[in-house]
Amino acid sequence: MFDLSGLKDLASAKKKVQDKRAETAGSAFDNALSILEDFEYNPDKELLQEASNKLIESLQFNPDHAPSYVCLAYIFYILYEDEFALKYINIAESYYPEELPLAIREFKKKIMENIPWANKNI
Repeated sequence: MFDLSGLKDLASAKKKVQDKRAETAGSAFDNALSILEDFEYNPDKELLQEASNKLIESLQFNPDHAPSYVCLAYIFYILYEDEFALKYINIAESYYPEELPLAIREFKKKIMENIPWANKNI
């Protein structure tokens, strides 16, 4: 007869790993938001680099976390890298279960206004 106790242990271990990944992703995202808030008062590019590192860390643990992509789009927008900003806002949009919230749709429109080839689709 096949012993199922080993499978139960594996399932339990997998659940613990998933929970830890979600916790780590949330913590990294929260840290990134805090850093972006600091950036508002002290516009230093090093803070943007630090925030982007935290967002990437968050996405490593939770690759379908749409708010992390929105924040990356914001960082690229600030840096006048509108094509990268559009790329990340489009990725975020693909993970939203419904239509993007109004504020993010307006942000996307603002990004697209700065890209000549994307302007045709507004």
